[in-house]
Amino acid sequence: MYVSEEHPNILQFDIFKDSVDILNFVTTSLPPDSDNGVFNIGFSGSDDFVVNRVKLALAWGLTPENFVFQTQAHSANYHIVTREDAGAGFYLKQNAIQDNDILITNQPGLCLITRSADCVPVLMYAPKQKVVAAIHSGREGCRLGAVVKAAETIHSQFGTNYGDILVGIGPHICKKCYTVDQECAANYNSRQYYAPDIVQPTTDGLFTIDLKKTIISDLIHLGIPMSNIEHCNLCTKHHAPSFFSARNGDQERFCAGIMLL
Repeated sequence: MYVSEEHPNILQFDIFKDSVDILNFVTTSLPPDSDNGVFNIGFSGSDDFVVNRVKLALAWGLTPENFVFQTQAHSANYHIVTREDAGAGFYLKQNAIQDNDILITNQPGLCLITRSADCVPVLMYAPKQKVVAAIHSGREGCRLGAVVKAAETIHSQFGTNYGDILVGIGPHICKKCYTVDQECAANYNSRQYYAPDIVQPTTDGLFTIDLKKTIISDLIHLGIPMSNIEHCNLCTKHHAPSFFSARNGDQERFCAGIMLL
């Protein structure tokens, strides 16, 4: 990932750098062009999220009507975004795309948003068919195969070959920081797709889960080559306060977004 001179507190994916027909970004806990304040994009937390979303829109020369938010339910539910969804959830949570974690569109001018604070934000782009997706994939999303569902939907509904899909995996909690109990670990191991060493025991009777490895394994299983996948090594818990972390007790959220121009 890289940071532009214009927006020092916003990250962008290298894998999309040559794709001039899309906008992509990952916010941090700081405003786009300032080191003052808390840049919360979530529906809860200490700051006025609408003010911050307006700042985000202005940073890219966009309006609220360009954005599409979802409520996020830790699912593999998807929604094909159309012009009718323009502005969904920007001001009010009840107006967002409900009970959903995967936004997909082939419509220019609609910026798909996924919010995070430890969960994995994933962006997808199919250059040939001009399709983008924003996926929220936490523990349950990974267990249920949210990225699998997103890629399968892009493939089935838009005719995209898996090998043509580009993927950016954003900042998230690392394996070392993400410990769970035995029941949770066993439930995770029951997932349809499983790669070895994703769940590992610790010395104190707990287990670690490697969310990033889960996602990469699933993508490769589908036929998306590793060369098409960029994965960020920034841990949201380790790199606090640059990112919000639910494990650190944060209610705020940063976000990742992608839009066809």
